[in-house]
Amino acid sequence: SSAPAGLAYTYRTGAGSSLDDQLAFHEERVRAYPDRALEKTSLAALYVVKARRSFDVGWFGKAEAMAGDATAALAAFDEALRRDPRFPEALLDRGGLRAATDPEGALADLDAALAVTPEIAEVWFNRGALRGRRREFAAAIADMYEALKRRPGWAQCLANRAAIKWNAGEHDAALDDA
Repeated sequence: SSAPAGLAYTYRTGAGSSLDDQLAFHEERVRAYPDRALEKTSLAALYVVKARRSFDVGWFGKAEAMAGDATAALAAFDEALRRDPRFPEALLDRGGLRAATDPEGALADLDAALAVTPEIAEVWFNRGALRGRRREFAAAIADMYEALKRRPGWAQCLANRAAIKWNAGEHDAALDDA
């Protein structure tokens, strides 16, 4: 078999048999262990499998981003959005990649993703994190609240909301989230 590197590990995890179950499992593992190369390799391989099965270039963008090639990832997301300008996952992922170098473009992508699918907690989270870095504290905190409505108890979101509140001078409120 010519399975991409990392898939042997992926299927031994017992995370579930469907590709979507595997993706969800490894996305959570990468969030939990962002410095582990094996987790990223497994997830990138699954993104390639998903792209090949779905004929959706947005998944190639995710694989390129996971591999650390931001230029190729942006090109793949741009192509996915050329085909479907309302593709929320491509808007979310491109917004995340653009946040450091093009915050205005990133914010536009995240706003567009929310206009299409406001139920995705990660979009609210990413927009809140971006607004927090821009020192737009009230808007950032509101976005984190929206993310937590959609994904209650999300530890990373609570920690980010606490940091934003702290930076906004709301120290007591920040400690409540910590």
